[in-house]
Amino acid sequence: MDKRYTVFVSSTYEDLKSHRDAVIRAIMRAGHIPLGMEAFGAANASQWKVITKTIDNADYYVLIIAHRYGSVSKETGLSFTEMEFNYALEMGIPCLVFPIHEDAYWDRKLTDANSDNVSEFKRRAMEDRLVAFWRDEAELKSEVTSALLNAFSDSPRPGWMRSPKNDSFETASEIARLSQENSELRQRISSEHSEINDIINFLKNKHIIVRYRENISHDEDYDEISASAIDVFNKLSSALISGVGEAYIIDYLVQRDDDGPYFIQSSYDAQSTMKSLVDSGLVDVDSSDKPGVKIYKMSQLGRKVLQSIVIRSVKTQIGE
Repeated sequence: MDKRYTVFVSSTYEDLKSHRDAVIRAIMRAGHIPLGMEAFGAANASQWKVITKTIDNADYYVLIIAHRYGSVSKETGLSFTEMEFNYALEMGIPCLVFPIHEDAYWDRKLTDANSDNVSEFKRRAMEDRLVAFWRDEAELKSEVTSALLNAFSDSPRPGWMRSPKNDSFETASEIARLSQENSELRQRISSEHSEINDIINFLKNKHIIVRYRENISHDEDYDEISASAIDVFNKLSSALISGVGEAYIIDYLVQRDDDGPYFIQSSYDAQSTMKSLVDSGLVDVDSSDKPGVKIYKMSQLGRKVLQSIVIRSVKTQIGE
């Protein structure tokens, strides 16, 4: 029967996401079970019991270190990454340490201004044990795979046995798969939030001028509305949810009463008004039953952006 091992992968969070994911994929491809912060996100005090229980069930512990010390616990004054390392040592779990090579290129934005804590942590972690340095993801993945193979032979652990009478291995493998999916989902959510923030900032800085007049006479001069694209989106939001035609866009922007005058607007101005919203993906354009008439409807992205705008507005009102 094949034996499979559980490997806890530890590192600081934001700066080593892609490196850690590469290591996790390599461990899974080798048929073993990676676990770590993917199961519960960036560490904090409320999750510490979950983290320690996960380490308790690990056969091996992999520590990846670059140039950040990580989030610090108020109770201990240590980073959660160092706390994980200390706990693994206390539990007698073989610890494999992979510090970044001093010659490796690294983004300064991902480096602590005060390097004393991370330098001391590296010194402790490398003390009295074999370590393997890395310069990039490919080298890190290779070093971890090689070190684990040696550890399986030199420091054998209980592991998991594949057996018809024991479904624990399948359960642990499913946990590892779900952990990886959880990590990928959080990354997609983070990317989506970033996209929404970019769209809102664009709408705030984009100004729109719309011309209109209060009767059908062609002799009357046009009045103008000047507003940011985000204000236009807000004013049109209720109409866009159900769908609004070009002829009624001005009505919603100037918010006239039902018995007020009829506002005239050229088709070109209507399309120009909506262009920024359509180009941003906030509004879809549909054809109506009437030939040549366009209906504007809020897209799924538009609904998410509107929800974000409303939440921000509420937080501002309550002073958050």
